[in-house]
Amino acid sequence: MTLEPDTYDMPFYWRISGGLRLESTVVLAGLIPEQSKRFYIQFANGQYERAKALRLEAHFDDLPYMAIVTLNCFEDRPRIKESPLKPGRRFTIKINVTRNSYKIFANGRFLDEFPHCFPPKDAIFLEMDGDVMLEELKFLPPHPAGH
Repeated sequence: MTLEPDTYDMPFYWRISGGLRLESTVVLAGLIPEQSKRFYIQFANGQYERAKALRLEAHFDDLPYMAIVTLNCFEDRPRIKESPLKPGRRFTIKINVTRNSYKIFANGRFLDEFPHCFPPKDAIFLEMDGDVMLEELKFLPPHPAGH
């Protein structure tokens, strides 16, 4: 399923019918404005802190030295990664939902493999907010067996 407005308003909330499915992929693409300081993408099963299945937050506060991405869930300390995402540039983030983890790619580069904090089917909300323009959101179906 692809949603295709020109851009999505921030904050953006989407209810994922049936939750995230194993072997599916979520693709988010758009533009990070030049003045961006940070934005986040979050999958959750509710609107409280312990509901967070995966949170990816891009931080540009320390530019020109380093842009970072933090990854966490409700029970985990953040993992900090150097970010391939940069203000003033387009971005594509792909999140593959595997049996044991989320495999996260940013601008074609593998970013991290983050273990599930609870079953993906329970992640029924997608939230995104911050200094970002989301232009494309796709939920790609699971791959057929044997492929």
